[in-house]
Amino acid sequence: MNKIVLFLFLSIIFIGCRKTQSIEIQFCKVPNIQDLKYNEQNADIHYVIDLLFSSSEVKINSDFSFVWTPNYEESLNFNVSFDNKCHTRLDTVLNFSNNLMKDYSIYIFKTQAYNDSDSIISCHFCPANISVAVFKNTLDTLELVSFQKHFTDSGLFGGEGKEGIGRFSIIKIENEVFLSLKRPISGNNGYNSGIEDLYFIDGTISCERLYLSFSYEYYQEKNNKIIEQSLNLKESTNKSILINTDSGIKKEFSFDKKHCKFIH
Repeated sequence: MNKIVLFLFLSIIFIGCRKTQSIEIQFCKVPNIQDLKYNEQNADIHYVIDLLFSSSEVKINSDFSFVWTPNYEESLNFNVSFDNKCHTRLDTVLNFSNNLMKDYSIYIFKTQAYNDSDSIISCHFCPANISVAVFKNTLDTLELVSFQKHFTDSGLFGGEGKEGIGRFSIIKIENEVFLSLKRPISGNNGYNSGIEDLYFIDGTISCERLYLSFSYEYYQEKNNKIIEQSLNLKESTNKSILINTDSGIKKEFSFDKKHCKFIH
């Protein structure tokens, strides 16, 4: 396992964290990275990004953006910009403790395609590429436990639409911890919709980390009529997830151990 010594970076990046209700989990969003104190001599963040985005040309800017050179396979899957390189930025950091009181951090990056040094390609259904890394924290180190460089694609208009690349958070259902991503998936001719995906992070069920275990449509909007659904966290268990609907009906999704998914 790779171990990354982080002294200054954790204290810098967790500015603005807030506790969610009822569970001891922190949600940390970087609303304005330019306001964070950046030290060009801070070797920790350089080491993290060099580890995750291996490239001899990585140069980290003061807003935690950087440019790296993709290999051939990556160039087929990632947003490649005008300079034949990938332009990536640290977007979100999540910090949480599991049931064994072990501390973890999740780092979320977005890669967008640029026409030139300032202009992002923003066609309606052009998404940003999302990369996600999960680290286990100790007093002064981070241990990389899972990383998906091309985790998913998210966002409209190049990830610069109204809802950006979506909202990441941590959700706990009994002994299981999931990474939640709520995002718009369409919006055209008076029809809009969005999905919430739950990716397994840690717990007692036998699933691979960052595996997509559950997905549902949390809202539909058509001709000014909106239908919403939401997770029922109070009654959901690690064997079944309940969804509350506008009509008051509860939908139940049972856990399929073979496929590591909650299905209706």
